[in-house]
Amino acid sequence: MIKVISADISALTRSAEQQIFALNQDFKLLATVSDANSLIEKCRNLKPDLVLCSSDIPNLKNALKILFFDLKLKIILLKENSTKNKKFWGITEIEKPNLISMSPKDIKNFFCELKKNYTDSTKQEKMLPICELKQEKKNLQPKKSKFDILLIG
Repeated sequence: MIKVISADISALTRSAEQQIFALNQDFKLLATVSDANSLIEKCRNLKPDLVLCSSDIPNLKNALKILFFDLKLKIILLKENSTKNKKFWGITEIEKPNLISMSPKDIKNFFCELKKNYTDSTKQEKMLPICELKQEKKNLQPKKSKFDILLIG
């Protein structure tokens, strides 16, 4: 069972999530929250396997850094008008569904997509932010020096 914490500013969406997650035995919704501070606090206390987060949460960028880098959580970001699945830092971004008016087939597809993205993220190595990737490339280049020094201790 995959333990989930969900964050969305809409109380109606959070209520719909609770009802939808109750229908699926592969996922257990531990908590729903409406802001970044509550999300961090719940994640620290409840230790979910997966964080499902709406992109419209205020102060989300800082929260994502804490959740991903400090707490090492797997995160799926639900974003309006996302045309395809994207990854940044190792966080998967998918199209935000309208949870309030989902058909049973849509609900099934939603859980299939969540499970696939969760499974894929557990198989992949941690992805580095772009700035770290650039720094890594710089570090791979040999430094030119006039002298080669060998220290023997």
